Amino acid sequence: MQLEYLFIKAFISSISMLYCCEMAHSLNGKVALVTGGASGIGACTVRSLLQEGAKHVAVLDVEVEAGNALQNELNTKYGENKVTFIECDVTNKETLVGAFNAVQKQNGYIDVVVNNAGILDDTPENFERTININLVSDTHILKIFTHLRNICLPVCLCCTDGLRSG
Repeated sequence: MQLEYLFIKAFISSISMLYCCEMAHSLNGKVALVTGGASGIGACTVRSLLQEGAKHVAVLDVEVEAGNALQNELNTKYGENKVTFIECDVTNKETLVGAFNAVQKQNGYIDVVVNNAGILDDTPENFERTININLVSDTHILKIFTHLRNICLPVCLCCTDGLRSG
C-alpha cells in the first residue's frame, strides 16, 4: 500500500505540473472526475486529489458498495459534498455522458479527468469486455471531456498488468 500511495502522489504531482502550470501548480478549487475510483489505485487517486486541495471529486465506478463507502468516508474527513459517487459502467456511452453532465451541472465545470477504470481478464470469453473497459471507454471519455471543455489536455492512467502473461 505504501508504494501504491507514493506512486499516486507522484502521479497527482504530475497532473498539477501538466495542468496547472499557469496556476502555481495547484489543484485548489479544481473539480476532478475519476473512473474506476471506488477502490485500489482509483481510490488512492481520489484521496490524493483531495489532499492536494481539489474542490470536488466525482467517483465513477460499478462497485456501488465500495463507492458509497468511499464517499461517506471522505465526506466525513474533508467536508460534506467533497466527493460524489456515481454508479457508472464506463462501457456504456450514454451513462458516461449522463455522469459527466451531472458533475458539470453540480459544479459548473470539470477540470481534471483520470481514466483509471480497467480490468485484467485474459479469458477468451471476456476479451471483448476487457477491450471495451480498457480501451474503448477511454476513447469515449476523452471525446466527452474535450467536448465539454473545448480543449484537450487528457491524462490517462495505464496499468501494465495487461502486458503480463500468465
